[in-house]
Amino acid sequence: MQQGNVPDLIISDIRMPEMMGNEFLYYLKKNELFKSIPVMILSSEESTTERIKLLEAGAADYVLKPFNPLELKVRIKKIIG
Repeated sequence: MQQGNVPDLIISDIRMPEMMGNEFLYYLKKNELFKSIPVMILSSEESTTERIKLLEAGAADYVLKPFNPLELKVRIKKIIG
């Protein structure tokens, strides 16, 4: 993978058709090509336990839906600088 093709941030919903967001996060963090890319998780699940689990697994942030677009923008800026 060329440097120009590496994203600055991956934003993923926790509920996806083929794979749950937590499985996707674990896959990314185990993969040499993707493990350094920050991952932001979006979810309507308010479970503190789930948030902590995903943050400990390497998520850069966990944002509850519905979210304020301006807040999301600020959170993204904080992650990617």
